[in-house]
Amino acid sequence: MRLRPECFSTTDAKLICDTGIKKCKGKNADEDCKAHHECPIGYFCDGKCKKQVGKGKECKTLYHCQNDLLCHNKECKAYGSLAHGQSVTKDSVGGEEINKEFLCEYGYIDAKTNMCAALQYANATAADKEGLVKCTFGEKCQYMDAATNKTSYERDCECGYNDKGDSYCPLSHTTKDASTFKTVISMRGDNFDNSCHTLRRFDCPSTAPKTFEKFNTLKKKTILAHKFYGAVGCAEAVLVGSYIQHSIAVIIIALAFIF
Repeated sequence: MRLRPECFSTTDAKLICDTGIKKCKGKNADEDCKAHHECPIGYFCDGKCKKQVGKGKECKTLYHCQNDLLCHNKECKAYGSLAHGQSVTKDSVGGEEINKEFLCEYGYIDAKTNMCAALQYANATAADKEGLVKCTFGEKCQYMDAATNKTSYERDCECGYNDKGDSYCPLSHTTKDASTFKTVISMRGDNFDNSCHTLRRFDCPSTAPKTFEKFNTLKKKTILAHKFYGAVGCAEAVLVGSYIQHSIAVIIIALAFIF
């Protein structure tokens, strides 16, 4: 939906024009609707504008759930709530696959089996004291399932932000920071504020300042540990701190012109 800075009549994208302030507004709760964007903040469309539901409640897609939840097997669930070995298919999330991997406790789904997986290095002895495995950029890193000890996973070897040109494999889920892995996945939902529209849950700038700093600090130690290991100072400042704050400011200013 494209929102205009002002309107003059109720003809734009099935929205209602408040001619007093010349702004578009959504339909009221329980009114007939055909799409989510017609409903107000805190509501979704299912024939009528209905209030978003909480954890454990019935849903068809993630947009029916509160913004800090996902939909799985017709139930609203928290981020990181599924243990490895549980199935996450397109049908189980109502066809809305965005962020579905973050239903899993380690944020990873095996593309072959559609199961949540906990990965550990196939050659654990290759890991250094920080728990990382050095590799050659462009090659594949080998992992095995922590539950079955079968080697069946490959991930890309990625270049880090260090000044030596060293590349590393993404961190194993079974390292000393395994509990932090789970924390950062569960915290991901905390970034999505319920004061934003259900369709804007992933890009609403008003939610970002509250938990982004802590979230990104933990993310740097786990999901992005292999990229930030031995990173030069400017990389940390630009890619973790000031860049994020600058991006938020730019988004907020841009939205001020839209609305």
